[in-house]
Amino acid sequence: MANAKTFMFGFNGPGALMDANLKPPLTFATIPDGSSNTAMVAEVTIGAPWASPTDVPYTHNGPLPSFGAEGKDSFLLLMADGSVRNVKKNVSPAVMHSDSNRRRPAAEHGRVVAG
Repeated sequence: MANAKTFMFGFNGPGALMDANLKPPLTFATIPDGSSNTAMVAEVTIGAPWASPTDVPYTHNGPLPSFGAEGKDSFLLLMADGSVRNVKKNVSPAVMHSDSNRRRPAAEHGRVVAG
């Protein structure tokens, strides 16, 4: 078990649900597009030790990690409401950025990551 790895990482940074600098603390009411349309955790290609405090660094329009297990054409995406979606790896980076951003512009509200 000492070498156990996790491939599930939370989005962490300004605009993400897990933003260490967020004041006041986040509540479901502060997610304008709703928890069912906001990504919280994603399956990524490169794992980290299970107990490591590692997240997916998030900056709106910044680089995204490689999602999903090698050899598969999709990855798992946990939404803030607890639902899990199976998303194709060829999903647009713009859509992933939008769905990872709790402060997405009103013009993007309701856009859903398709499985």
